[in-house]
Amino acid sequence: MSDSALSSHSHNPTVFIDWPLFSRNSNGILCLYELSLYLHRSGFAVYGVPRKIRAFLASVNTLPTRFRDIPFTAKPFGSSEDVFIAAETVPRRTMDAVRAQGIRVAWWCLAPFCLLDGTQWPRIGDLSLPYSSYVDPDSERYYYFQPDPDASFKRALAHQKARPILARPRLCIYNGKGRFKKLTRRILDLCRESEIIMITRASPSSRRKLFELLSSSDGLITFDEFSALNLEAAALGLPVFLANPLFPERCRARFSIGKLQDYVVSDDEKFCELIAQRRQNKLDPWDLSELTSLNDATLDAWQSLLRVPFAFSDHVVTPDAASRFNDHTKMLTDKRIISVDNGGQAGGVWMSTFYISAISKGRHYKAIMMA
Repeated sequence: MSDSALSSHSHNPTVFIDWPLFSRNSNGILCLYELSLYLHRSGFAVYGVPRKIRAFLASVNTLPTRFRDIPFTAKPFGSSEDVFIAAETVPRRTMDAVRAQGIRVAWWCLAPFCLLDGTQWPRIGDLSLPYSSYVDPDSERYYYFQPDPDASFKRALAHQKARPILARPRLCIYNGKGRFKKLTRRILDLCRESEIIMITRASPSSRRKLFELLSSSDGLITFDEFSALNLEAAALGLPVFLANPLFPERCRARFSIGKLQDYVVSDDEKFCELIAQRRQNKLDPWDLSELTSLNDATLDAWQSLLRVPFAFSDHVVTPDAASRFNDHTKMLTDKRIISVDNGGQAGGVWMSTFYISAISKGRHYKAIMMA
């Protein structure tokens, strides 16, 4: 749809939504598209703003059918009565274009500002509707949304209760964006009596194979607390051990799905206890509805806030809030735990073979040189 068509739409406010290039494997991207669809069907004038318009146009016919009727524009035009909903990784050029029009910015962040790939900080007077307690642990309310899980996950979830018990424990290890670190003695002992399988972005080669692996495993050791894999594994009934915790404990304690902290732990003794329960089929997988139970409330909240402008007042970014966002991100980055060096994963993935050998067979390396 051309930019000139925007002025002819009769509804207010016009809602522009940040559109990264579509990917079925990204929950964050799916959240933005699903919100666009919901508001579009609710009668709002909604326009997606693709980050890379040429790439978007080249792939538009591969979009799921339900998203193809949503109008889009390469450059939003509007006024202070309109709203641009942005994720934390929105490009600067998009944000500059939005602010030049005086359009109000509402942030729906899945990660803390500028922690990962983002470069844009909120301005005083913007709106902030945090996705979860990991984004803003001091917020009074969160706007959590879980896109409908794909068929591979649903199939794995449906077969969990019939899983066979293996002779030896099977543990998966995932470093993701997190740095490897030394494991505790209790976890090392557990690893050396278990089969260890490394998960990377390339292996397993498909989500079907990934969930088949998790379904047949007894636990996950993760060095990336911020990965969606942790939630997916927990929902399948796997204990998850945070080997290199990034966030304060209160972030997990305040997460919108309270059940998460019963499965995702940083205490090695508790993790071993959960492994024992898993191996006795006493650790139940979640019901699918537990993942999506907050979706309607979040979507309805967005609609209500857009229809009643003064309802946004509690979400305005104040100087104190801006300072709080900055302090939260600085505290996390100072830990030097997250390191995105190689296509969205930490460079330590190249040392995974040595790491797995060391923890499973007791081998020790004083140094590893990477050429």
